[in-house]
Amino acid sequence: MLNLFNCYPIFSWNPLKCLQDDVYVNSNTFRIQTPMGKSPLPNLLHSSMIKTALFVLIATLAPAAIASLEERIVKIHAVQQSYSISKPWTRNSPKDISGSGFIFKSGHVLTNAHVVRYARQVYIQPYQSSLKIEAEVLFSSPQMDLAILRPLDDSFVDFDAIELDATIPTVASTVSIYGYPVGGDELSVTEGVISRVEVATYNQTTSGLRLQVDAAINSGNSGGPAFVDEKLVGIVFSRIQEADNIGYVIPVEEVNLFLSDIEDEQYDGKWRFPYHLTRLQNRNMREAYQLTDEMGGMLVTDSLDSRLGTDGLQPGDVLLQIGSHDIDRTGNVRIRKDLRLGLRYFIPQLVEEGRIPVTVLRDGQAIDIQTKLTRELNRLIPYRGEGQPEYFIYGPLPFAVIYQEFVTGLSKNSLQALSKLGYEPLFRRLEQQTEPGQQLITCPTKMFAHAMTKGMSDPAFCILKRVNGEDILNLDELVDVLSKLTTRDTAIFEFETPDHTRTRTIILKHKEVLDAMEDILSDNGIRNPYSSKYRRAWEAY
Repeated sequence: MLNLFNCYPIFSWNPLKCLQDDVYVNSNTFRIQTPMGKSPLPNLLHSSMIKTALFVLIATLAPAAIASLEERIVKIHAVQQSYSISKPWTRNSPKDISGSGFIFKSGHVLTNAHVVRYARQVYIQPYQSSLKIEAEVLFSSPQMDLAILRPLDDSFVDFDAIELDATIPTVASTVSIYGYPVGGDELSVTEGVISRVEVATYNQTTSGLRLQVDAAINSGNSGGPAFVDEKLVGIVFSRIQEADNIGYVIPVEEVNLFLSDIEDEQYDGKWRFPYHLTRLQNRNMREAYQLTDEMGGMLVTDSLDSRLGTDGLQPGDVLLQIGSHDIDRTGNVRIRKDLRLGLRYFIPQLVEEGRIPVTVLRDGQAIDIQTKLTRELNRLIPYRGEGQPEYFIYGPLPFAVIYQEFVTGLSKNSLQALSKLGYEPLFRRLEQQTEPGQQLITCPTKMFAHAMTKGMSDPAFCILKRVNGEDILNLDELVDVLSKLTTRDTAIFEFETPDHTRTRTIILKHKEVLDAMEDILSDNGIRNPYSSKYRRAWEAY
């Protein structure tokens, strides 16, 4: 006969093994014991009754331990409704999507930012449950595609924090991908290997460590955890649709950086290395920069942010080391015997007060300097994020700021047509502002129909240059100029056509515009002729 307490630990209890022999219970103390020869008690209950009770006991206790990993993995439901790129005063039709998530600490779920981006409603569906628990997005990093959700009730508060080990897994390690992809309702598990570890570009030109896996990843896996040897190594976030089994995982190291960033209840974003670098492989180039055969290094060609000044890296410098780490000819640094990573990997580890230590070769001399970093690049065409795009409607003319999302959101046909015309925003996406606050202003859709524009050429997609002869730097300046007009004034708008060959002029009488505004807005189903920033300016009309 078997002493049940020899089945410890509880996490490895095997009910079939424990109950295959006769088991007895002490009727006075309810202490389970084996008779060990002769029973010391005259009234012992036979195991048939105890087996039933034990099955209930084990079914109550064991699943919580055995399924603890699975219970942390949840399904995310979101109703996304983004703003229209051509009509920023409206939202697109709502879209239902689903993804996966992971309870990483009490009452908090980690998932991908793209799963809950533009979400009007978010729900969390627990493991093996039909319930959908309403949740809110606490923090989001569109750049690194990470987000933290919190249920609006006290769900998941009994979960302890899981240790997030930032050890970089080795290539060829077996990886298990958990989540809720399309094709079924229950939790899915697929296996593969870590096929590549590298520093790569995420969203909005942000660099970070990335794991490539060959495990099957499909729509709905986004936000689900990846495990190696039962240890969390990262969060699934994308795949290459045109390729076979090439998927990507955000490693725990990047997750920890995100969690550290939001400890002050605010997400600041990752530090960026704002310089263009090029390899020095050519023999003549290496001789020109006085590099020996043993030396690595990358050539600094220009700065991506003119606001940083010239007290850091300069064009013509050869970057030899980041911190104390030698940079090879391809821009990589040795991390360990089996791993080299791009030099940007060390930025989060070395940055202090917005600077990192580097060694450069300048005019043939190796010097140590502290070079500046930035969190946001000085882009002429910025990223908008999830907020409503800035716009202002003046009579038949809708004005809006051009954002990166506007350019990338153009239809394929529009993109091809505008590209042939040399459309300015398509070729200025990486340009810096030449003046603080500079923006590109356009009419993102056709003029609204009205008698006052009869016979005028439509300025849709044209870039606004001047109003009444005054150069317009940004939308703030445009609204300021228009708000100062009187009913006796005329507004003359000068646009540059997409092919840069002509100026398109629109002339409107201010009083006619004011008189027609109500009808124009009503006819086009527009509630507000302005984004919230310009409400006061509109009310001044």
